[in-house]
Amino acid sequence: MSRRDAAPAGAVVLVVEDRDALRTMLRLALEAHGHAVVEARDQPDAERMLAREQPDVVITDLRLPAGDGLGVLRAVKVCRRRVDGDLARFEREAAALARLPVHPALVGVHDAGRDGEAAWLAMDLVEGEPLSRRLDRGPLPAAEVAALVGDCVRRYGRIDVLHNNVGIGGGDADPTRVTEEAWDRILGVNLKSVVFPCKHVLR
Repeated sequence: MSRRDAAPAGAVVLVVEDRDALRTMLRLALEAHGHAVVEARDQPDAERMLAREQPDVVITDLRLPAGDGLGVLRAVKVCRRRVDGDLARFEREAAALARLPVHPALVGVHDAGRDGEAAWLAMDLVEGEPLSRRLDRGPLPAAEVAALVGDCVRRYGRIDVLHNNVGIGGGDADPTRVTEEAWDRILGVNLKSVVFPCKHVLR
């Protein structure tokens, strides 16, 4: 029996994460919701899983011991183009998304179609600042974290899982050349972004 056959009601999810404990936590949480999970520790491992398992969803860390998360996402696109019947599957999934009820945690799908061999979706516009631009300004202040946690609880009633996916380095600078400003930013992101979300979620 394949992993896909083992959980017909859920999705096949590929989790790409080199830390064993975090990967296990994600697998258990996803399996508890009826999904089948395949795992990979780095980009080459993920590419093998993509070709073999053809997952519906990919969850990946950006920093990996071999390759990176962006490379995994590029591999997803390449793999998708090679799968026979992928456009038909895309249309089935788009139709399923369009039938989902309106929910604040879901991005609405209004239409889908093909342009030659390319598939497209018309979805709700999610307003706000791009995450990449926000991260360029450094870690979130504790008050902003508290506000985000409070908004989440008000919307959904509770928080069941907190995934603190943190970790930035000093770029290409070796330890003898890193600046105080860069080091303060590294500590601010890697430590504060763990402590303060935990503090406000666990209250």
